[in-house]
This record gives sequence, C-alpha cells and structure tokens, in this order.
Amino acid sequence: MLAIGDTKKLGVIQGDSAVQLLSGADLPPAVLGTIWQIADDENNGFLTRKGLGITLRLIGWAQRGENVTVDLLNKRTSHV
Repeated sequence: MLAIGDTKKLGVIQGDSAVQLLSGADLPPAVLGTIWQIADDENNGFLTRKGLGITLRLIGWAQRGENVTVDLLNKRTSHV
C-alpha cells in the first residue's frame, strides 16, 4: 500500500497522497486529523511504513466506534 501512495518514490506517504488514500475511510475530518497526529508523532508531515500501519489500525478502531487515542495502539481485538 505504501507504493500506491508514495507517488514520489521516497518511501513515505506525504499529506496530499495520504488525504486521497484515507478519504475512503468515511470518518469525520477531525477524527482523521487525530489519527494523523498520532501516526506522525514527530510532526514530519508524512507517514512512514510504520506510520501507515498505525493509521490503518486507528482507522479500523474508529470505524468500530472507538474514541481515537494513542492507547488504541495497544488494544487487542476480542474474538467473538
């Protein structure tokens, strides 16, 4: 997935590409902003492979109705 958003072949996903990729998450912009802040914790303005993984994990939790916080990174799913 990183290759799709990495239009400049830098090994990262920059802001504009990330917006395009994440717009399909069907989450409010404020929630996506919080997710971005957590995933880009050094405020680099781009996502690394690790940052993208964090982003996708938090999007999944947010889509399940969870309030997005950094604590969700350690939360495990319960198998029903």
